[in-house]
Amino acid sequence: SEISRRTLINLLTKGLKRHNVLLSKSLFILIIWTVVYFMSALVTYLYTVYFFDETVHNLPAALSTTWLYGIFLISLVFLFSVAFKNFIAVIFSIIAVVVIMMILSVFPSMEIYIPQYLLTLNMELIIGEKYLGDTLTPVSVTFAASVLIFILSIFIFNKKTLV
Repeated sequence: SEISRRTLINLLTKGLKRHNVLLSKSLFILIIWTVVYFMSALVTYLYTVYFFDETVHNLPAALSTTWLYGIFLISLVFLFSVAFKNFIAVIFSIIAVVVIMMILSVFPSMEIYIPQYLLTLNMELIIGEKYLGDTLTPVSVTFAASVLIFILSIFIFNKKTLV
């Protein structure tokens, strides 16, 4: 919206680098996402411990997989936000990526290479069906995809005309 409202042009003409704009925005969003996510996870954990007598396995790993999936979605938001001017196009693009991941997860051989697998993996970690070693491939793929998508969004933003 800053591009369409032209509020970003003043900052860029004063010497602010385009990649610094994305880096600062992403850092702020990542901090907010991390704080809010882990606060809500703590409340949920305390609620579960208080009301239910359930054993929870691998809780830090399970929480981290969902947190990383959120980072992946945030990187998609940045990519589609710099690629499209319309917010509706951004939302539909993210929905399209999620639907494509759901369709691809039908194939068992591809399942561990799809970031959406982290959501399934987190429940299997909590109930003890999977172990920490089982998270290496999906976490690596999701982390690498998030970094590459963010680098691509910086590249697109640097090439984009703002007027």
